[in-house]
Amino acid sequence: MTNPLRRERLARLLSTLSLGQVMVAPKSRRRVEMRKLLYTQFGLPLLADKPMWFLSDRFWEAAGAPGDFSFSPAFLDALATKPAEAMFDFLTSDDEGSRKVSVEWYEKQSRDVLSRIQERRDRLARETMKMRRKAASVLAFCDTQDDLLDEAAAIGLNKEDLMGQGDAFMRSFIRKVPCSHISVELGLKLEGEETELSPHDFHDINFMSAALPYADFVVTEKQFANRALQAGLTREYPAKVLSSLSSLADRL
Repeated sequence: MTNPLRRERLARLLSTLSLGQVMVAPKSRRRVEMRKLLYTQFGLPLLADKPMWFLSDRFWEAAGAPGDFSFSPAFLDALATKPAEAMFDFLTSDDEGSRKVSVEWYEKQSRDVLSRIQERRDRLARETMKMRRKAASVLAFCDTQDDLLDEAAAIGLNKEDLMGQGDAFMRSFIRKVPCSHISVELGLKLEGEETELSPHDFHDINFMSAALPYADFVVTEKQFANRALQAGLTREYPAKVLSSLSSLADRL
């Protein structure tokens, strides 16, 4: 956003409403979800989740895992007392270099996801929904198998242990990992439509995969609310999906 006044107002709104907290990055959420599934599948004792584990007051963790960044203990201690102010300062800073890198990284992710959806749309147009879902799930599994193997290794398991759980477990794996499952299902809805794909579609998929399993209410545009409903996601996940802020106000 190039208008300084609009940027400042939006930054103030975001940092105030969020209290400086962000949803942790998709990869971080997915790894936790994988870990919980592995513990359950192998009958291992699972510790209770830290309350609101999917939120962080370190705004940069929306883009990557905690270990991806390095800051001094003094900075982290100061940020812990005023996370909203730290987020506002970052959003309104004049460091265009850092902001440009972040935007370019996010836009590349968007292009990659949308190009895959378009590729499947062109290649699998005549296939049944069952076949298209299988193809999308296989691709999602291939994209995330390194994370799965890392999480397995952390609890003393290897690839052979996973394969020993049988085909049914591996076939259903993506469905049992909310972050991946929601992305696959919403991608399939877009894949089956004829509308031109846009970066907003990526934003909405990213947002819905973060919010549906953990939020109380999700407010999104009507089109994506309908997609979530048609995909059966509103039955599988606890969040109530709304399409207007006024309807949210009525629920509070």
